[in-house]
Amino acid sequence: MPTSEGQSEGGTARPSADAAEGASGRDRRTSAGGALALMVGVVVLWAGVLAVILRVAALGPEDGGKVFVVFPPATAPAKAFAAIVAAGGEPVRAALGDWAWIAHAEGPGFVGRLERNGALAAFRGAPVGLSLAGCFAWATDRPLPHDPLARAIGARAGAAGP
Repeated sequence: MPTSEGQSEGGTARPSADAAEGASGRDRRTSAGGALALMVGVVVLWAGVLAVILRVAALGPEDGGKVFVVFPPATAPAKAFAAIVAAGGEPVRAALGDWAWIAHAEGPGFVGRLERNGALAAFRGAPVGLSLAGCFAWATDRPLPHDPLARAIGARAGAAGP
């Protein structure tokens, strides 16, 4: 007895190649959608935890000394520099591009004045030496013997002479 496409000789239907390919495509789309949803969920969770950590780590408005100041990313370097000076501080140098600075001012209230002049937040720990030192370097009021930038500046100052 002749068989039609999609049927076996026993008369039972077997899935065609097109149907099998369609199911396989749906499975791939479903697993890709699940992976994308998981990835987005992880990024959203990470951003939320990071926001809480940064808010807790930020200095209060009454703090002063050497600080790592973060401005909105669209802030021009001259505007950030002027904001630090207007707050009564001394800009030490730009860090992490032009939207973060290391600044110094003695006395209380420096961070509050920075925030009133446009800073997003200020932190005590800050990258020193290399701009992207991150967690491996901290801003302190004491010189760091392992800071390659400080050693290079000291060497140049000594070579220039009086």
